[in-house]
Amino acid sequence: MFSFKSTVIDATVEKLINGQDYRQEVVNDINVKFLDFTLEFFKEIVNAKLNDKKLNLDWYKQHFLNDENYSKSDIDIFSGMNLKTINNIYKTTIKQVVIDVANKNYDYLKDLIQQLEMDGTDELNIQIKITKNDISVDLNLSESLIILNALATKKITLRGGVWSAIGKSVEKPLLIKLCNLCGVSQKKL
Repeated sequence: MFSFKSTVIDATVEKLINGQDYRQEVVNDINVKFLDFTLEFFKEIVNAKLNDKKLNLDWYKQHFLNDENYSKSDIDIFSGMNLKTINNIYKTTIKQVVIDVANKNYDYLKDLIQQLEMDGTDELNIQIKITKNDISVDLNLSESLIILNALATKKITLRGGVWSAIGKSVEKPLLIKLCNLCGVSQKKL
């Protein structure tokens, strides 16, 4: 699912060999992947918002949950879900199931946010402004909360996947490095 660049693997192996804590390498990898996702997501939000004439939150649902160009692993994140949770609940991650679940979750979040707005969030306003090539779009409270939820979901999903994958990615290079340090021939591996 997640792969590490050789520089992260090499740095992790070196830290392990030297008895140092390697976790910062993993945290750095998570942060790089998350920030890359965030910037691309913001670019896509600007494009979607500019290309839609609707003045309500349905532009997000149309562009991010029901666009066939996105993979199921994008659609689930955009809706505030992740594939592992969908698989645990529905025992499948077939794209159409993911789209259906994403739409249901989005509708639930939209209703929840609208209820929060009616229940007195008028003293609090969150407004995200995204600018691309001198063109700006403003996201209202509802839109901002949907976006923040998707970003939180992405960070959680990355953390789980990256921490799970680090051992698998470092296992063989670490063993080879240890064998080389101990003088064990590659032929015996």
